[in-house]
Amino acid sequence: MLVNKQVVSAVTTAAKTRRTQEERRSTAERRIIRAAIKIISRKGLAGLTLAAAGEEAGYSRGIAGHHFGKKDDLLVALVRHITDQFRQMLADTATSGPGLPKLIALVNAYLAAVEQHSDNVRALHLILTEGVNSPALAPALAAASEVSIRGIEKPIRDGIAAGEIRADVDPYAQAVLILAGLRGVLAQKLVDPGIDLQRIRKEFVDSLARSLKV
Repeated sequence: MLVNKQVVSAVTTAAKTRRTQEERRSTAERRIIRAAIKIISRKGLAGLTLAAAGEEAGYSRGIAGHHFGKKDDLLVALVRHITDQFRQMLADTATSGPGLPKLIALVNAYLAAVEQHSDNVRALHLILTEGVNSPALAPALAAASEVSIRGIEKPIRDGIAAGEIRADVDPYAQAVLILAGLRGVLAQKLVDPGIDLQRIRKEFVDSLARSLKV
């Protein structure tokens, strides 16, 4: 019985050690990604190095390389991180109800994020514009865009099914146009920080509702 207890104790200790190591690794990777976002938002893609990301995160210069290997791999992780945040934003708008109300809530949330999470949206925009010709980044960027498009398309389809949105609307094409418009507003805000985003948001939502409503 003593042997069994010792075995159980050893297994439990090993499991806790593995969890602790995984938690440390996960924490370090999140901090490095957040640091990379800050660097890109200040200096662009050219200003990001693995060493700079490690130092910005409060670690050694070599830790980012240890976790991500190459700069492109760090950028791919960064894109996935921001995509996950978009998925969470979709989940957070679930209480607004399906169809047109959810679509409008999603647009409002996206434009609110331009100010609330300015480093994130600036970094993503710079990656979209500067990294579009990168073979390493292209698949991650395409996947991120597809997640955004599908997330916008779903409430459009729901709205059509509920009779709130015109039946002749092409949900996928409309979702692409909405995403392009949102990214355009984002880009304009980055170029001219003085733009009244509240005013733009209201007009964007009102125009969208007018064009889609039955």
